[in-house]
Amino acid sequence: MNNPDPVANARPHRPWLFQPGQSGNPGGTPKGARKRLTQAFLSDLEKDYIEHGAQAMRTLRADDPKAYLNIVAKLCPRELEVTQAFEESDNDEMQFLLALAKQYMQARRARTLEAQPIPATEGEIESPA
Repeated sequence: MNNPDPVANARPHRPWLFQPGQSGNPGGTPKGARKRLTQAFLSDLEKDYIEHGAQAMRTLRADDPKAYLNIVAKLCPRELEVTQAFEESDNDEMQFLLALAKQYMQARRARTLEAQPIPATEGEIESPA
């Protein structure tokens, strides 16, 4: 019996492909190999960090503060979700909290700008004699 429905015949039964328990790539990565590799890598990374981590951070901060701040920024959460934290606050309290937040952000921007090298202007560049 032929089924005239083309959707039903979209994937014909092919008994020679992928029997139960048989991989489609028998020469591929063995089961659990990636997990073992990841565990070994993280274990070695942890040992290396315990031995050299603090010194590596100090060196990076001194040699390349921009890269150091980039790492710090990547570790910070990207979003801050506040839900019903200020439900019972009055307008004066909200204005005070907003002023504190603005002050904090201005100080943070100032610290970030201090850490970035300031390019020399054309008048400051001396030509070699």
